Amino acid sequence: MNVISQRDTLEELTLAPRGYPLDDLRQQRRRWEHPSVRTFWHSLDAAEREALATCAEERIFWAGTALCRQDHSTTEVMVIRSGWAKVSMQFDHQERIIAWRTSGDVVGERATLSAAPRSATVVAVNDVCALVISADRFRAVLDDHPRIIEVLRRQEYERQAEDANGIFAHEWGDVQRRLACLLHELALRRGGYESDGSLTLSLPVSEEELADWADAQPDVVRWYLNSWRLQGIVSTTAHLLTIVDAAALEKICREVTGRTAIPVWAGSRTHALPRAPLNYSIFVTDVVRFADPCRDDDDRRIVRETLYRILREVFDASEVPWGTCVHEDRGDGTLTVVPPEVPTISLVDPLIALLAAKLKRYNRRAGESVRIQLRVALNVGPVSPDPQGLHGLSLIHAARMLEARSLKDKLTATRADLGFVASAHVYDTVIRHATGLVEPDAYQKIRTRVKESTITGWMYLAGGVR
Repeated sequence: MNVISQRDTLEELTLAPRGYPLDDLRQQRRRWEHPSVRTFWHSLDAAEREALATCAEERIFWAGTALCRQDHSTTEVMVIRSGWAKVSMQFDHQERIIAWRTSGDVVGERATLSAAPRSATVVAVNDVCALVISADRFRAVLDDHPRIIEVLRRQEYERQAEDANGIFAHEWGDVQRRLACLLHELALRRGGYESDGSLTLSLPVSEEELADWADAQPDVVRWYLNSWRLQGIVSTTAHLLTIVDAAALEKICREVTGRTAIPVWAGSRTHALPRAPLNYSIFVTDVVRFADPCRDDDDRRIVRETLYRILREVFDASEVPWGTCVHEDRGDGTLTVVPPEVPTISLVDPLIALLAAKLKRYNRRAGESVRIQLRVALNVGPVSPDPQGLHGLSLIHAARMLEARSLKDKLTATRADLGFVASAHVYDTVIRHATGLVEPDAYQKIRTRVKESTITGWMYLAGGVR
């Protein structure tokens, strides 16, 4: 029996990952949808992508063209490759925007798998390029690649799930806060990062469409947009909104929820360092094969935003204050300088164990092109700022530990999620005497030459086959 015939409806097939309650979601018709954490396309592995692309037709939907319409019986599945589309539904006899779709998102899978009419109207807001797949071919791909079913389950659950912060509650009446949270979540899940690590998003939307989305009067939305422009939070043209300061939107969201909003990478803050060099903990990361041809620009965007999110979460959970650290983006990795008053042990226990666990969980669900294999180095030493950034021999030493040939070879051989190298000083003074989640005996001493330096460190691998 094939995969699809074992399930009668899309609710059974894709509404939630196994073990998640479905009843609450079935009973509610939501005014807004969350963007899924990762796009459909970036949740697939290379074989699944190839299978879908092989049976698809690439089609252009010009701005204003409908990809599908609510209650129509068409059953094609579309995967957006570029451009933006708005999703709208009928509420009280009025069409309301409930969500946005962009590169990597899937459209039309519900109707295809349930044989029901389209549940929403999807219209291109600028020119959209999409892979279009017939219902029969899509079902055949699912027969051959059943893991895609679990991807669809998770996508649907994330779109419809309850929001822990309550930002989508309709009774939440502050237009500014509602609009800020809608934009902030969309930026976190579909935005990108500037060279300084700041979060950004450009959405081709008019003020009228923003007002429709936020369920507000256009003149009220216009007033807040003008205010945000003056504060440097957004920039706008007639049909384009660009988020310039996502951290400011996050602050507005946090004011209403009273909870910690989803973390945003803070960018470089070299002004936080005193002019006199002090001994800082230096934490450097590098994503293995970040520029590999198997990744496209969208893959790299997903990898970067996932890395930043995980780092912020494990720093905060380890009581290493993210806001008091200095951060520099390295394109394929990060540099974080931690103030002297924060114990170096906190960057090992529990941080390394938490980082390994989060990488393992992410990689278990990620396609190969967005998998994160991470090298991390930890050193302690003097750091000084200058107009160009940070400098100091200890920074150079930390960066060169990441380049140790033995570390690279071990990561290749084991496919470990995490390869961590501590300097000899950190191992002798911190790790060797640590308890808790640290296993000093699991570290292996390495000695390698990088450029003119001879590097001695202690290596620890997590995940993979050692």
